[in-house]
Amino acid sequence: MANARLVDFIRLSVDLTGMSEYRIIGTGNAETFLDLAVDRCSEETIAAMLEAHGCVQSDTFERDMRHLILGDPRFGAIARNLLKLWYIGTWAPLPSDWYEVYGNSRENGPVIPSITAYTAGLLWPTIGGNPQGAKPLGYGMWAHPPKFVEN
Repeated sequence: MANARLVDFIRLSVDLTGMSEYRIIGTGNAETFLDLAVDRCSEETIAAMLEAHGCVQSDTFERDMRHLILGDPRFGAIARNLLKLWYIGTWAPLPSDWYEVYGNSRENGPVIPSITAYTAGLLWPTIGGNPQGAKPLGYGMWAHPPKFVEN
């Protein structure tokens, strides 16, 4: 991963999702999700968000993430969309008020960006389950309640 922008995007994704870099990279969707964000929000906006994320300090992490990313009028809606994208594999339309100010003529509809976005979603390891209709556990497993992993 020589691409610095992709590395910065992965770091932002780690901080947004609370998952490890290993888990984010392991989905195989990092580059696809970055390309989608750039396509829907512009290269300039994503670059500015990654730069703002670079200012997040470890000793004031929660405050910085709230103020610099999630609470920012330009970046907040994108960050929340990225969070949903990593967990459920779907990019939702950005809010109309955000789109009116920052969207210009970019498309703003929902999209599933890859065939693995749903099955590799972070939701599944978080709940200790498998995506419905994919990654089966074997014949008849549907007849048993899910097994939850206790930490």
